Amino acid sequence: MFGWEFPPYNSGGLGVACLGLSRALAEKNVEITFVLPKRVNVSANFLKMIFADAAQIHLKTVDTLLTPYITSNEYQRLRLKNKSSLYGPGLFEEVARYALRARKIAKEESFDIIHAHDWLSYPAGIEARDQSGKPLVVHVHATEFDRTGGNSINQNVYKIEREGMEEADAVITVSHRTKEMAAYHYGIPKEKIEVVHNGIDSSEYDNQEITRTDTIAKLKGMGNSEGA
Repeated sequence: MFGWEFPPYNSGGLGVACLGLSRALAEKNVEITFVLPKRVNVSANFLKMIFADAAQIHLKTVDTLLTPYITSNEYQRLRLKNKSSLYGPGLFEEVARYALRARKIAKEESFDIIHAHDWLSYPAGIEARDQSGKPLVVHVHATEFDRTGGNSINQNVYKIEREGMEEADAVITVSHRTKEMAAYHYGIPKEKIEVVHNGIDSSEYDNQEITRTDTIAKLKGMGNSEGA
């Protein structure tokens, strides 16, 4: 499985979705190798704590500056602070190099299905598919049209998204609306797309009922404590 963030090292909801999906698959005795695009300081004890009920999940990391929702300008700024000869000078060069590392990983690892999340990981998934011949599933959590509101579409991102969906053996979208967008804007046949809605892990929440009145009271209390 190719992604680019995983809790607690995540800046958005994609990492949370990957965690929940991986955990649910592990509970069904699916063995998962999760590949991250950058090295994070995660100890073995930490991984066992997060996946205490899913010991078959393994975490592999690749050293890169890629982070979710990063822009080309932000990447250049981080690049100046973290000089490295391993990856390229621009965001899209990073994506390409991540893909090349994915090919090497696919050659070394044993697996049955490749699962890639969102556009930064699609080229990696394609390279792994080409190397291994195993089926590729791409997971669309959001498209460039969602991120930009349909204005000033980044054509490079759009091209990668379209190629990822075209090359995939199957496409997963998080909603029927996203499915319609994939079909309309990217020309993907609807029969190739399956909708898998994001879910909630009820074990992470207690059963205490919180009413609207309780919520308003708490918000007012917070405002008073801050002198608002």
